[in-house]
Amino acid sequence: MKDILITSSVLILAILLIRTLFRVSISRRMQYALWLLAALRLLIPFNLAPAGYSVLNTAQWMETQDYRALQTVPALQLTRGTVRGYDDRAIIPENPVSAQSDTEPVKPEQAQAAFDIRRCVRPVWYGGMVVMAVWFLSANLRFARKLRRTRIPLESVKSRNPVYLCDDVPAPCLFGLIHPVIYVTSAAARDRASLECVIAHEETHAKHLDPLWSLIRIVCLVIYWFDPLVWLAAHCSRVDSELACDEGTIARLGESERMFYGRTLLALVPVRRGGSPILAATTMISGKRHMRDRIRRIAEYKRPAAAALVIALLLSGAAFAATFTGAESVISDKTGTEEQMLSIAQEMAASLIRRFSDRCLLAYDTSEEDVYQRRDP
Repeated sequence: MKDILITSSVLILAILLIRTLFRVSISRRMQYALWLLAALRLLIPFNLAPAGYSVLNTAQWMETQDYRALQTVPALQLTRGTVRGYDDRAIIPENPVSAQSDTEPVKPEQAQAAFDIRRCVRPVWYGGMVVMAVWFLSANLRFARKLRRTRIPLESVKSRNPVYLCDDVPAPCLFGLIHPVIYVTSAAARDRASLECVIAHEETHAKHLDPLWSLIRIVCLVIYWFDPLVWLAAHCSRVDSELACDEGTIARLGESERMFYGRTLLALVPVRRGGSPILAATTMISGKRHMRDRIRRIAEYKRPAAAALVIALLLSGAAFAATFTGAESVISDKTGTEEQMLSIAQEMAASLIRRFSDRCLLAYDTSEEDVYQRRDP
């Protein structure tokens, strides 16, 4: 699980970076498709073949360095005996690593406490998963029951999906996993041209399998409820799903309907906080900043650049290779070599300290002998 958390965090950050760098130069549907990599990384519980370019190599090296930093080098105790004479020598252990130090070794009760903490993490994680699953399930069941209670079928509308009129939703939406259903408001159904734009928008959501991706987002949030990066990824993927849907809808309606489609969004979509990630519905609700970005992208359409697309694909491939592969086992061999070099250095340092202490004690005892000889008549 630690490897999945590390690699998924790096991959999410890489996707956010690519999304920011190429937000106006690649297709919105391409940006939305990048989140598929993050979903696969979060849901696949194993790594591919080990590779030298995996981010887990760096993580393993940093963990080794932190472990060494926590290790305390025992302090050498130099004690002089009470008997005067040249046989008085410092008591220096032959193996400085095993010598007693001011730092006490880890006590059994401390190790047991650390073990108990690690043992408590998994039940807390599982308990959080159960709570989140119950919360998501109950929220979607309540939402579905509310829609079924107040919906009115619209028979005169031609659509691939069933269309219902429902005023209990703030904006038109698509809801349902196996058989997605389109729900429109009275304001959207009042004008025939606006209704066609709304139906085209929701059918594009169905074509993109967005109800399925909403379920995948919910599953990721249930499993990784404690990870803020997963929540950020879920929010950004919902935003990108709406942008990709706008692009697909305009491609379906035609370039001549671009400005009318933008005006329809301004008229029908309420400007408020974006849709909740706990619902498996594709709502047209947008925040003020998100709506401004959507309208600007619709009005200022720019053709995707081929060079930017190639660079984005290369960066995405590099992120995939670095986060889906495992750490190389050769790192353990390197670590063993470093440990041997460290042991040799410790032995050399201990030998130098032993010689220096012998000379210091010899000089001290010689000077003390001279003092005693001067005191004798």
